[in-house]
Formats: sequence, C-alpha cells, structure tokens
Amino acid sequence: MPRNTREWALRELQYAVNNLDWTVTHLASVAKTYEELHPEISTPLLEVIVICKELQNMILKIRGSF
Repeated sequence: MPRNTREWALRELQYAVNNLDWTVTHLASVAKTYEELHPEISTPLLEVIVICKELQNMILKIRGSF
C-alpha cells in the first residue's frame, strides 16, 4: 500500500511502462511471424514498436520528474 499519492503515481507509471514492454513483446512476435511472407503486416507493427518505445521513454521522463 503506498504511503502517499506520489508513491501511488510512481507505481502506476511503472506499471504503464511494464505493460508497454509486454505490448512490444507481443507485437514483435507477430511481426517476426509475418516478416518474410507479409511485410505489409510486419512493417507497420515494427513502426508501432518504435512508437511504444518512445512512449515508454516519455513516461519514464515524467516519472523521473517526481
């Protein structure tokens, strides 16, 4: 149980970063599966992975400002 709102917010933001890790893992799995035969599927997924990583970095930057 967090002692205050700050601790709660830090924990929630870390959960968001961790969830994005899982998202990237699943997207990469699908992208790898379709990479050879269907690049029209894998290429956009790889772009989404880059966006997820950027989002993670932004969340970590916000988290670091507490």
